[in-house]
Amino acid sequence: MIPQKTLAYVLHFLLGSDLTEQQLMRVGYTAKKEDFENHDIVIVPSGFFEKDYGNASSMPSLPLKELDGLPFLFGDSRIEYVGKTLVVYADFVASAYFLISRYEEILFPENRDIHGRYIGRKSLLGRAELLHRPLIDEYRMWLRNKLRLYNTELPHLKKNFSKIYLTHDVDVPAISRSWRGVFSAIYHRQLGVLDAFRLKFSPLEKNPLYTFPYLFDLNKEVPSSHTIIFIRSGGKTDFDKPYYKVKSKDIQLLIQLAKDRGVEIGLHSSYQSAEDLRLVILEKILLEEASKTNVSKIRCHFLRAINPEDFEYFYQAAITDDFTMSYADVAGFRLGTSHPVHFINPHNGIIYPLLLHPLTIMDVTLEKYMNFSYEEALSYSLQLIENVRNVGGELVLLFHNDHFAEQSSYLKKLYETLIERLK
Repeated sequence: MIPQKTLAYVLHFLLGSDLTEQQLMRVGYTAKKEDFENHDIVIVPSGFFEKDYGNASSMPSLPLKELDGLPFLFGDSRIEYVGKTLVVYADFVASAYFLISRYEEILFPENRDIHGRYIGRKSLLGRAELLHRPLIDEYRMWLRNKLRLYNTELPHLKKNFSKIYLTHDVDVPAISRSWRGVFSAIYHRQLGVLDAFRLKFSPLEKNPLYTFPYLFDLNKEVPSSHTIIFIRSGGKTDFDKPYYKVKSKDIQLLIQLAKDRGVEIGLHSSYQSAEDLRLVILEKILLEEASKTNVSKIRCHFLRAINPEDFEYFYQAAITDDFTMSYADVAGFRLGTSHPVHFINPHNGIIYPLLLHPLTIMDVTLEKYMNFSYEEALSYSLQLIENVRNVGGELVLLFHNDHFAEQSSYLKKLYETLIERLK
């Protein structure tokens, strides 16, 4: 049985946090006809929460039904008036819960890649080719428009970004800065012998991968944007390479630069920590000691936020905000929304204070996984950005500093173009 507190939260999230308690009460979620007259709009439960919950038989079938062009997951497209009450049989509450909680991911653990990440193309929205649409936010627009017919004082949703987060994961802060780095760069033919030794002893600012000063200056051109860098402080697997120490001179210089520029520091939890969650708190402590700041935000390396237990542990580790929520293989709205939403454990429906911030665009998703050309990446990115703006959502971009030095990559040009448009 899903807690009533959780269902009330999902309904509140659907309608928007800017409504008063009195306005929220005007929309009900009930099948009891005697209660219909107490609301202006009633959403009728489809039975998703009562029957077959937690079993594959509870999954929606494709193609999805639609109401006024809105695809929904449960219920049917009927609407009717009972007295003055608009009764909607499209179960927007169950549909939103399904997406927010990542419900399907506990049913089909086999739909994961070699890193344990759920594959976006195998998700329900991926198969329905709907990942580019923030459906829950569209439900909100539809419900608010219907509700406004009863009360013209209902506030209009603004077509503007509620927040813009420009974020950068510090995977490879620089090249050839340690003796191991020197020999690795030479061995892998990333640098010639003379260049590798030169960069070892040159100022950090001369390093081609250390593009943070440029990024921070560029980000400042976007009004009211907020920049976050996510720094790794642990990890010993091959996928955590290159290793760096947060108390090293280079990372200390980066931390000081971030503080001087008003950039927030978050934890980039290691690849290894996804296998041993106890490492998250140790890595958080190490980063807090090295940065002398309180660290409350996290993004998992390789986007390896795998199981509901991961998020429960983040909450226990005093993490307040997660920025991992995107599929690695396809950009879009993994949670069906562009608004930050509280984590809900799909196993039991328990809601946590931890906020999940949907990641709209990750650079390597476009170039590596979706195999887009520059023109395709730009067009798709602008479409996602416009979709966020249209529903008043939160835009979160992730571009890596080291990709800006790759001559064969279009990602630097793409980021500069997106920043120019956001200005």
